[in-house]
Amino acid sequence: MKEIKESNIIYVLCPINLKTGGTELLHQLVSELNRKGKKAYICYDREQEDFNVCEEFKKYINEYKILTEIDDVADNLIIVPETLTIRLNKFSKLQKSVWWMSVDNYFRHQDVLFTLKHYGMKQASHLFVKKIIGREKHLTIRDLKEVPFHFVQSYYAHDYLGKLGFNTIFLSDYINEFFYGID
Repeated sequence: MKEIKESNIIYVLCPINLKTGGTELLHQLVSELNRKGKKAYICYDREQEDFNVCEEFKKYINEYKILTEIDDVADNLIIVPETLTIRLNKFSKLQKSVWWMSVDNYFRHQDVLFTLKHYGMKQASHLFVKKIIGREKHLTIRDLKEVPFHFVQSYYAHDYLGKLGFNTIFLSDYINEFFYGID
């Protein structure tokens, strides 16, 4: 397995205006990297600054970047969630990685038949239209085998990707403090 070079900057790509456990986890990763002395930024999947950062996530970050501010140099690393692998096409020099928080979400964002079977006609139709009018090439599992680093947080993802020939690195996740008080 390849080794991750000591990175100058680590960019963690995140969808905008979406508050989920996954997007919170991306912010927590940036917070933990910075706490350990790395230079890491949450990087919103946006080319213009016409959005608001979720209030609940501001505690994890001091500043953020947008997609067009990523410095595409070999000493930097980008971590994208499995739902945003299409963005890896934008970069040619930096180290690339995918964080597989949900294997199913990858397929839901890529595969029309998977989406039809699991989420219904409305979502499948929406995905089909996006694929037809889209200008960027979606990355297939075969394409993603060229990405050197794959992080997982579950044995399901580790097992699934392992059967496809991927080497994975485990990242643990956090439980929001909100859940600590639940009986």
